[in-house]
Amino acid sequence: MLTSLKKQEIKDFFSRLDLFIADRLLFKDRIFKTVSTLHADYFFDFDINKAVKGKDNWYFLGNSFGRVIDKHTADIPSLNRETLAHIQEMAELKEFAESMDSSFFYVICPDKHGIYHEYLPDYLAGKNHEEHRYVNKVIPLLRADKINVMDLYSILKSNKQAGNLYYRTDTHWNMHGASIGFESIYGGMKAMLPDKKIKDIAFLSKYSLKIIPSSNGDLISIGGFYNALLKNDDNYAMTYEPDSTIVWTIDGKEEVAPVSRGKLINNAKAENPIKMHNQNAANKMKLVVIGDSFFQALSPFFNASFSDIVYIAHTIPIHDQEQVIQKFKPDIVVYETVERHI
Repeated sequence: MLTSLKKQEIKDFFSRLDLFIADRLLFKDRIFKTVSTLHADYFFDFDINKAVKGKDNWYFLGNSFGRVIDKHTADIPSLNRETLAHIQEMAELKEFAESMDSSFFYVICPDKHGIYHEYLPDYLAGKNHEEHRYVNKVIPLLRADKINVMDLYSILKSNKQAGNLYYRTDTHWNMHGASIGFESIYGGMKAMLPDKKIKDIAFLSKYSLKIIPSSNGDLISIGGFYNALLKNDDNYAMTYEPDSTIVWTIDGKEEVAPVSRGKLINNAKAENPIKMHNQNAANKMKLVVIGDSFFQALSPFFNASFSDIVYIAHTIPIHDQEQVIQKFKPDIVVYETVERHI
């Protein structure tokens, strides 16, 4: 019966009920908590704006974030203005990087919705996700501008049997997923840049992955799924053997840390980027990385492999990104974005 109701009707009903309880009812705090629990457990998966409760304790980000569900389940016939502007900016950034003798790579980290679409709710899981993948319309246009695009969708999809690659209750991939992504990126860079003499992957530092207890991810608070059950099969600790140290420069201060510890680069500005130096890296090369929160899990692998990296957030204006490239004159520029940001 509930599935026959319109999604917006269900959402509006509970919004009005919440207001009624909050405004009028005796013992409202206790009752509000109970109703909120009922809401999250049984009805929140109909509101695809914030987050969606899927099958087998999998949770997914909602449409308020880049129309991420539509980009995997709906037929969006044309690209929006933001996407077209982004393509133009990437062409400009690539051209500028090459004018500085820097090689440019555009890396797409897949949404969990595409990799684990079978765990979406039934009313979404039956869609043809390969056909409706929004970014499939974008990649040919990027490549038409001679941009080296690395779409990690296929490599992750084909490695699902090796263990969970994303967190069940978080929007991001885990260290296992990031390790597969890195090896694909690194192999692609080596193949495309023979003159850069990037070391064979066999010469890189060795690391190990170990399952550790799971914890609540960001989708718990985004969607209000406070009663979500955790399964200890989606969280990995990564360590290098031996775990050597690197030097971070953050806000002008140096910090020595293990190479296996990543950093969130979302707030790294052009005038104050995050810098990393690894004197023991196999590749004595400079990189500028422009990325989002997905790069936090990638950063240990890059930090162990390259001697000098400057990190900035993808949200800063393109002119500021170009200034960083001009200042540091890297061998390679990596622009990383999660799929839904495109």
